[in-house]
Amino acid sequence: MLLLLSATPPLGDEAKFLALLNLLDPLTHPLEDLAGFRIKLEQRRSIGRVLLSLNHDAPGLVLRQRGAELVRSFPDDPIIQVLTPQMIAATRDAPGDLAGLCGALKEHIADSYRIHQRLIRSRRADAQGWEFRPRGPEVGDETNLSHVRTESDPADQMETLLATLEDWRFAAVESLAGDDGARTRLSERYRALLSVVGTDATEFRNWLARAEVSFAGEGEILSALAAQAEDYDDDERIDTMVESSRRLLKTLGEEIADPRIVVFATSERIAENFHAAASETLALVTCLLLAGPEDDDVAEHFRCAPGPTIMVADRSAEEGLNLSFADAIVHLDLPLSAARIEQRIGRLDRYGRRQGMIRHRILVPSDDDISPWAAWYALLTQGFRIFNRSISDVQFLLDEFEHQVFETLLMSGPEGLVGLANDIRARIDDERKSQDEQYALDRIALAEEPVESFIQTLEDAEADETALEKDVDQWLLGILQLKKRPFVWPSEDPFKLAVTPQTLIPRLPWQAELKLDDSQPLTWKRRIATSRADVTLLRPGTPLVNVIERFTRWDDRGTAFITYRIVPDWQGEPWIGFKLCFTIEPALDIADLLAPTRGELAASRCAQRYFAASAQTVIIDVNGDDVFDPALLGILEHPYRSEGRGSDINLGSRPHLLAEIIDPGTFPRICRDARDGVRQRLARQPEVAERIAEAARSAEIDLQRRQSRLQRRQSAGDAMARADIALIEAILLSIRKPAIRLDAMGCFVVGAKTAGAHFIG
Repeated sequence: MLLLLSATPPLGDEAKFLALLNLLDPLTHPLEDLAGFRIKLEQRRSIGRVLLSLNHDAPGLVLRQRGAELVRSFPDDPIIQVLTPQMIAATRDAPGDLAGLCGALKEHIADSYRIHQRLIRSRRADAQGWEFRPRGPEVGDETNLSHVRTESDPADQMETLLATLEDWRFAAVESLAGDDGARTRLSERYRALLSVVGTDATEFRNWLARAEVSFAGEGEILSALAAQAEDYDDDERIDTMVESSRRLLKTLGEEIADPRIVVFATSERIAENFHAAASETLALVTCLLLAGPEDDDVAEHFRCAPGPTIMVADRSAEEGLNLSFADAIVHLDLPLSAARIEQRIGRLDRYGRRQGMIRHRILVPSDDDISPWAAWYALLTQGFRIFNRSISDVQFLLDEFEHQVFETLLMSGPEGLVGLANDIRARIDDERKSQDEQYALDRIALAEEPVESFIQTLEDAEADETALEKDVDQWLLGILQLKKRPFVWPSEDPFKLAVTPQTLIPRLPWQAELKLDDSQPLTWKRRIATSRADVTLLRPGTPLVNVIERFTRWDDRGTAFITYRIVPDWQGEPWIGFKLCFTIEPALDIADLLAPTRGELAASRCAQRYFAASAQTVIIDVNGDDVFDPALLGILEHPYRSEGRGSDINLGSRPHLLAEIIDPGTFPRICRDARDGVRQRLARQPEVAERIAEAARSAEIDLQRRQSRLQRRQSAGDAMARADIALIEAILLSIRKPAIRLDAMGCFVVGAKTAGAHFIG
């Protein structure tokens, strides 16, 4: 089964959107029919526009107009032709029925006329509110920037540099002589020049040293800039931002305990220098330096460190990191890219964030009215409003916007950006309105299938990646004896896995199926996998993890044992009992665990979507009664001891000792009774019965919805819809009557002596 999860908006880049849909259904969405696809999207937008106004509390006149439009637009849809006249009549005669009729119409249209049923596109704007916290105050006609402060570079040379940069701009404009191609090239050169001035004094000098003259008169101006840059350094602005960080920590500390600040710098050198200055200046503050996106220990230390903490990072940390626990950002420069600023803020402004608004302290080379950086900052705050609301939903417009911004800045100077802010804001608002119309069908359709609990389960499972890795390593490394080594020394993550002579996995066929080699870097850290395309993220569903899971089910070593555990100070008769590990899962069999068919894997995944497998461990005594004694449970939890005083004894390989304790003829019956008794108790548990009923109900509702959708035959992908229906029908019984599978069972005898102490006949 292929499911497409996409953040790609259909508007603005229809070709990319069509390419994604082609992956799902190449017959319905051929790549060569881009014109037809655009028409389909426009029709969908019109439907969305109708749905947005189809609210039961809208004026009756509006609902009657929308109803007439629906009747005209869908003459062959019997459900619309029945429900719409009823809604029109209800506006006059039965307003109490409007909520149900409008809801039924919206759900039917959204479910029937979506672009594709296996495409899920959900926007932050459609979130219910609990998923995200506001990054800044709500914006109205005026932008509230109470959470943002700017600092200017105090260097004496900045005023002179500004004047010379203006000379460069005037000379560049004069050199154009109507050459549009040169205008684009020079606007990008101007952008690059402004970037290095605002980023790093050393890089500024290096840029000037490398620069080749690109228009008449530029060489003289570049020489003047180089002379002025000789005495320009970063010390004063670093000191300014260290002091700004100190004040910010003080402000945060009045509201929250242990505030955390992320400090971003484009330049690695500036990040290191700021870290050194902050470490020396800020007393009682933990100052960390993130050396690169793979330095996972630093990010974890930043999260857990007691007291006020600062983490300094360069540009490499602008993507991939999850810093939703941090409170504020200090920008040691203001990138001339809205996308990069969005990425910085996005490290904190993420799903599940619990902190309040994100505070910002921003260094601009100059806040003078004629400063291009001040004009860019004003455009960010008043046009993009990037510090108040995410702009990820308009990402495909950013290149076009920035091209226009820096051409305007070149041709008209900072004053030219003042009027551009209103234009960009209006275009963003129009784009979002268009997206509202496009997404209306998806939003209503997805509302039928709430996914909050599913998403929360995923978030909980990934909340502690270190613990996840540790738990799996106990099996892979501790039990199966695989070898884990750094992929590139000395960094421990990503890593590689290898077999050794001690590995407890048969060479044939299972080692070959694992496909382990030295060329494949692996990680459990999503951030590392995000920053490096060659790294495989290990999760359930990854081929390696899937093979290990199937091998574990295939290999029955250790799944049954009889252990005599010697406890020297044990008082009284030996204790005899059982530890049983059950898995409750859909009752689906895989004929060959080494080579399952696609159909078997699809059925298993689909069934677990409704009823996820769960493990149950039960400890009982020989009479079948549960064990609650903490001391006894602690004894049973110890790992097997094969050496030393008081070592465990494997009675499975010593039947003569077992016969002194339990009658060999009776023991199999006792084991069967223990197994069957616990299985029956698990099946009767109210929480298990409730899970089964809820899973079956969800599958049945989903099946009914898909059958109804196919009957209307208005959406793309009929063949896929039939396959989905057949799959759900096939797994429904396995959900209603799941398997309670005994995964492992052990018998413990606990006593002070090994034999002759107790006998069960």
